[in-house]
Amino acid sequence: ALLSIPICLAVTVIAMEATQMLAALSSAIGVPMTEELSIVPPTDTAALVLFYLRMTLLPAVMEEMVFRGAIFQSLRKFSDPMALFISAGLFSLAHMSVVKIPYTFLMGLCIGYFVMKTNSLLTGMAIHFVNNAYVLTKELIGSNILAELLPIFQDISSNAMIILGFLALLFLVNRYSGMFTLRPNSGYLRVYEQI
Repeated sequence: ALLSIPICLAVTVIAMEATQMLAALSSAIGVPMTEELSIVPPTDTAALVLFYLRMTLLPAVMEEMVFRGAIFQSLRKFSDPMALFISAGLFSLAHMSVVKIPYTFLMGLCIGYFVMKTNSLLTGMAIHFVNNAYVLTKELIGSNILAELLPIFQDISSNAMIILGFLALLFLVNRYSGMFTLRPNSGYLRVYEQI
């Protein structure tokens, strides 16, 4: 379960790049889709801790209970692939941001996959929490850093996440055979296919 976190953070970096490419493409064809989010954290230490928890932990717990708990688990009786794609699609739509569809959809797939593999909703909550904390921290540092240093900071943090994710992926693939396979249809649909 712990190795799923760097893998999903690598997916976050890749998905953010896809989101930026979608925004650039939409602007190039005359349909700007950028969303400027100005996050102003409090300066008081206690308020800052509560701010971080509200932005990271609360969404992680609540969204995972809905999307990977209720929706994903209830759809698994039909098939894991269907449950994974539908719950990720609904997760993406619930964020109500056209420009963030690649990001939220890929994260929904990644989180859902590791919840399925570990059979634990806590895995999804942990991944979601760390992902939210990474994105929020990166945005806050990026907004307070010198403009000249911003690309260097972004490149270093992005490359570090991709390398860590790749190493975790290699370890899991070598350690567990069939790590990245989905079970075929089961439950109700399988019965009907045999008739």
